Amino acid sequence: MLREIAEDGYVSEAIDAACQTYVRLRDARDGLLWLLARNPAIGRDLGLGGMRRIHKQDMHLAAGVPEITILYEYNDIKIEIRSVILRYPND
Repeated sequence: MLREIAEDGYVSEAIDAACQTYVRLRDARDGLLWLLARNPAIGRDLGLGGMRRIHKQDMHLAAGVPEITILYEYNDIKIEIRSVILRYPND
């Protein structure tokens, strides 16, 4: 079952700003969202109750894509991305 995905405003702003430097970041993020919509249990359970998870997608140096770490919650209908951390290749 596919779930709807919503990002908090901060997450969208951070991705949009970083895409000005890392043009392939949007492709990497879209791939991550595609995967989450189909299998939200891929992230690590934080043990905080509910369906709160964290997922890290490795950076891809050749494509210039930073590491993406997201904090999200999900239910049977929707995935809500609450926070994002982007770690750049030179960090």
